[in-house]
Amino acid sequence: MLALFTKNRRRSAVGQWRSADSQFSRLECSQNRLSICNKCSAKPALDNANGYLQIRAMRKHVTTDTPFENDIGYSRAVVCDGWVFVSGTTGYDYSTMIMPERIEDQCRNALQTIEISLKDAGACLDDVVRVRYIVPDPNEWSKCWPITAKAFEAARPAATMISAALQNSEMKIEIEATARISNIGINENRQTL
Repeated sequence: MLALFTKNRRRSAVGQWRSADSQFSRLECSQNRLSICNKCSAKPALDNANGYLQIRAMRKHVTTDTPFENDIGYSRAVVCDGWVFVSGTTGYDYSTMIMPERIEDQCRNALQTIEISLKDAGACLDDVVRVRYIVPDPNEWSKCWPITAKAFEAARPAATMISAALQNSEMKIEIEATARISNIGINENRQTL
């Protein structure tokens, strides 16, 4: 991700320097010096050729070393600027590469894979702020409610359930999550499955 800040440094209404695209990291002005916002670990660099200030966000990829990640070309999760974006996760038991038949078992497996990925990224289920459930048969979705309610009991994330076909007919649920890494130390008593 690359943010470009103009040389003339226009100030926004809230007093922060912004890129042309506000989705990128922000810089703050302090005593005629540009410093990185405390949420961003990137370092600025002035590009003398075109007068733009460039920020490259720090990125970490989390993998579960499944064949899908290599074959399709994605990461299980990507950590960027304090956010963790977990890819859609199905219910395979990745130790055996077996897909259980029941949607409840697939849901548990998917949430366990997400939990492990979040832990590898420095977060946990309690840090999840957004979750999307994709279910081919909406009539089966209610069977997962007790499982998802327990997993996200503390986080209470924004959520959406979408009914759509998945890659293979054996897949009955896919779960995608977004988490914000907490600024405080990790609490060892956080909810686990």
